Amino acid sequence: MTQTGTIYDAITNLPVPVATVAIYNNGNPTGEGSVADVSGNFSVYISDPNSYMRISSIGYTTAQVSPNGGSEAIYLNPNMNELPGVTVTAQAPTSTTSTTQATNNPSWAEMKPLLIGVLIIFVVGYLIAQSHDTPRRATR
Repeated sequence: MTQTGTIYDAITNLPVPVATVAIYNNGNPTGEGSVADVSGNFSVYISDPNSYMRISSIGYTTAQVSPNGGSEAIYLNPNMNELPGVTVTAQAPTSTTSTTQATNNPSWAEMKPLLIGVLIIFVVGYLIAQSHDTPRRATR
């Protein structure tokens, strides 16, 4: 049987986008399922009529619903678990060396090949751009 429906937030009555609809039988997932679209609509094929749907989405309590073979409005309750607070502390650096000084200062010999490569790429790009901007005469 095919089950269709729309998943809503139980408090705001707004659709819950991309909620997961998983099919279970005897407490085990069957491998069948679907994902709701951005409007909360879903359609899922259920091969065993004794199966049930588990609908879940981040920020909501998972709902368990028996399929009715038609279209159904399903309401998920928001799960408002507050995370514990975090305390951030800072400590002054203990080192006396300057942190603004570069620790790896490459030499000209090390930078030269890189700069030449960049220059070649720039010149080639410039020449290509110029060749496309040149007006052309029509030929017969």
